[in-house]
Amino acid sequence: MTQTTKPRPIPFDMYVGSTGCTTYAAGGERGTVTAFYYRYGGPAEAAFVQRIDGEMWVIDLGATTTDRHRVIAGGRRITRDDFDRIVGIDALRSEMGWVE
Repeated sequence: MTQTTKPRPIPFDMYVGSTGCTTYAAGGERGTVTAFYYRYGGPAEAAFVQRIDGEMWVIDLGATTTDRHRVIAGGRRITRDDFDRIVGIDALRSEMGWVE
């Protein structure tokens, strides 16, 4: 007997690649955009920025101002655990029964 399961919908897509774009959005310090966070089928909602001092920040993106620019709605320093929560890795681990 074969069991078929309906594939669950993907909750998000994420582009993970350095854009090489320098920004001062992360607390006024220079940093590089390392990735953008997209909800499945939608526009970018946030940018991940690695500051020159090594801290990782998530920058919340607001309204589109031009075809290549967005309003910065906010930003905050994040930890590895914060990153896992933002992109859903923690939920995936829990779903798989991963216990630490």
